[in-house]
Amino acid sequence: MRPAAPLAILLAAGAGLSACGPEPPPAPAVAAEAPAPQQGPPPPEPPPPAYVGLWAAKADLCPQGAWVFDRDRVVTAGEVACEFRDVAETDTGFQVTAACAVDGVTRPYRFSLLLADPSPPRSMTVSRGPWLGPITLIPCAG
Repeated sequence: MRPAAPLAILLAAGAGLSACGPEPPPAPAVAAEAPAPQQGPPPPEPPPPAYVGLWAAKADLCPQGAWVFDRDRVVTAGEVACEFRDVAETDTGFQVTAACAVDGVTRPYRFSLLLADPSPPRSMTVSRGPWLGPITLIPCAG
Protein backbone atom coordinates (compact mmCIF):
# COMPACT_ATOMS: atom_id res chain seq x y z
CA MET A 1 0.00 0.00 0.00
CA ARG A 2 2.85 2.19 -0.54
CA PRO A 3 1.51 3.75 -3.71
CA ALA A 4 -1.29 5.50 -1.79
CA ALA A 5 1.26 7.57 0.10
CA PRO A 6 2.65 9.27 -3.02
CA LEU A 7 -0.93 9.93 -4.17
CA ALA A 8 -1.72 11.59 -0.84
CA ILE A 9 1.44 13.66 -1.13
CA LEU A 10 0.51 14.75 -4.65
CA LEU A 11 -3.04 15.69 -3.59
CA ALA A 12 -1.73 17.65 -0.61
CA ALA A 13 0.83 19.41 -2.80
CA GLY A 14 -1.84 20.23 -5.37
CA ALA A 15 -4.05 21.71 -2.67
CA GLY A 16 -1.17 23.79 -1.43
CA LEU A 17 -0.39 25.01 -4.93
CA SER A 18 -3.95 26.08 -5.52
CA ALA A 19 -3.83 28.10 -2.30
CA CYS A 20 -0.65 29.78 -3.54
CA GLY A 21 -2.03 30.42 -7.00
CA PRO A 22 -2.62 33.80 -8.48
CA GLU A 23 -4.43 36.30 -6.30
CA PRO A 24 -8.08 36.82 -7.07
CA PRO A 25 -8.76 39.96 -9.05
CA PRO A 26 -9.42 43.02 -6.90
CA ALA A 27 -13.01 43.90 -6.21
CA PRO A 28 -14.35 46.23 -8.84
CA ALA A 29 -13.81 49.84 -7.85
CA VAL A 30 -16.93 51.61 -6.73
CA ALA A 31 -17.72 54.19 -9.35
CA ALA A 32 -17.35 57.68 -7.96
CA GLU A 33 -20.58 59.61 -7.93
CA ALA A 34 -20.84 61.90 -10.86
CA PRO A 35 -20.33 65.47 -9.72
CA ALA A 36 -23.50 67.50 -9.50
CA PRO A 37 -24.00 69.66 -12.52
CA GLN A 38 -22.63 73.12 -11.97
CA GLN A 39 -25.41 75.54 -11.22
CA GLY A 40 -24.89 79.15 -11.95
CA PRO A 41 -25.56 81.82 -9.39
CA PRO A 42 -29.20 82.29 -8.47
CA PRO A 43 -31.03 84.81 -10.60
CA PRO A 44 -30.87 88.32 -9.21
CA GLU A 45 -33.81 89.41 -7.10
CA PRO A 46 -36.10 91.75 -8.99
CA PRO A 47 -35.91 95.39 -7.98
CA PRO A 48 -38.19 96.31 -5.10
CA PRO A 49 -41.63 97.68 -5.90
CA ALA A 50 -41.94 101.48 -5.95
CA TYR A 51 -43.73 101.51 -2.58
CA VAL A 52 -40.76 100.01 -0.68
CA GLY A 53 -39.13 102.55 1.63
CA LEU A 54 -39.93 105.11 4.29
CA TRP A 55 -43.00 107.32 3.82
CA ALA A 56 -44.62 109.99 5.97
CA ALA A 57 -47.54 112.42 5.81
CA LYS A 58 -45.10 115.34 6.16
CA ALA A 59 -41.30 115.59 5.88
CA ASP A 60 -40.91 116.51 9.56
CA LEU A 61 -42.57 113.17 10.50
CA CYS A 62 -39.89 111.12 8.72
CA PRO A 63 -37.56 110.73 11.74
CA GLN A 64 -40.23 109.50 14.19
CA GLY A 65 -43.47 108.92 12.31
CA ALA A 66 -42.50 107.22 9.07
CA TRP A 67 -44.41 104.28 7.64
CA VAL A 68 -41.97 101.49 6.78
CA PHE A 69 -42.95 99.65 3.61
CA ASP A 70 -41.11 96.42 2.76
CA ARG A 71 -41.86 94.14 -0.18
CA ASP A 72 -44.30 92.10 1.92
CA ARG A 73 -45.39 94.32 4.83
CA VAL A 74 -45.99 97.80 6.19
CA VAL A 75 -45.58 99.09 9.72
CA THR A 76 -46.89 102.52 10.63
CA ALA A 77 -45.69 104.62 13.54
CA GLY A 78 -46.81 102.22 16.25
CA GLU A 79 -50.43 101.94 15.12
CA VAL A 80 -50.82 99.34 12.38
CA ALA A 81 -48.76 96.42 11.10
CA CYS A 82 -49.80 94.55 7.94
CA GLU A 83 -48.39 91.38 6.41
CA PHE A 84 -49.11 91.36 2.68
CA ARG A 85 -50.78 88.21 1.34
CA ASP A 86 -51.08 89.38 -2.26
CA VAL A 87 -49.82 92.44 -4.12
CA ALA A 88 -51.12 93.11 -7.62
CA GLU A 89 -49.58 95.86 -9.71
CA THR A 90 -52.04 98.16 -11.48
CA ASP A 91 -51.66 101.01 -13.97
CA THR A 92 -51.61 103.51 -11.11
CA GLY A 93 -49.97 101.60 -8.25
CA PHE A 94 -50.81 98.44 -6.33
CA GLN A 95 -53.78 96.57 -4.86
CA VAL A 96 -52.85 94.83 -1.61
CA THR A 97 -54.56 92.05 0.30
CA ALA A 98 -53.13 91.87 3.80
CA ALA A 99 -53.60 90.71 7.36
CA CYS A 100 -53.36 93.81 9.54
CA ALA A 101 -52.99 94.04 13.29
CA VAL A 102 -54.79 97.08 14.74
CA ASP A 103 -54.99 97.49 18.53
CA GLY A 104 -53.93 93.85 18.96
CA VAL A 105 -56.63 92.44 16.66
CA THR A 106 -55.61 90.96 13.30
CA ARG A 107 -58.09 91.06 10.44
CA PRO A 108 -57.95 90.77 6.65
CA TYR A 109 -57.95 94.03 4.69
CA ARG A 110 -57.68 95.22 1.10
CA PHE A 111 -56.20 98.58 0.24
CA SER A 112 -54.67 100.40 -2.67
CA LEU A 113 -51.42 102.30 -3.05
CA LEU A 114 -51.79 105.01 -5.67
CA LEU A 115 -48.45 106.37 -6.88
CA ALA A 116 -48.17 109.87 -8.29
CA ASP A 117 -45.35 110.18 -10.83
CA PRO A 118 -44.25 106.59 -10.16
CA SER A 119 -40.65 106.88 -11.36
CA PRO A 120 -39.55 107.91 -8.74
CA PRO A 121 -42.79 108.38 -6.87
CA ARG A 122 -43.35 111.88 -5.51
CA SER A 123 -46.28 110.77 -3.38
CA MET A 124 -48.34 107.70 -2.57
CA THR A 125 -51.95 107.69 -1.47
CA VAL A 126 -53.12 104.81 0.72
CA SER A 127 -56.86 104.16 0.34
CA ARG A 128 -59.13 101.86 2.34
CA GLY A 129 -57.70 99.22 4.64
CA PRO A 130 -57.51 99.88 8.38
CA TRP A 131 -56.89 103.65 7.94
CA LEU A 132 -59.52 106.38 8.04
CA GLY A 133 -59.91 107.94 4.63
CA PRO A 134 -57.19 108.19 2.02
CA ILE A 135 -53.79 109.20 3.37
CA THR A 136 -51.22 110.82 1.10
CA LEU A 137 -47.61 110.08 1.98
CA ILE A 138 -44.34 111.47 0.64
CA PRO A 139 -41.07 109.55 0.47
CA CYS A 140 -38.57 110.18 3.24
CA ALA A 141 -35.03 110.92 2.09
CA GLY A 142 -32.42 108.25 2.65
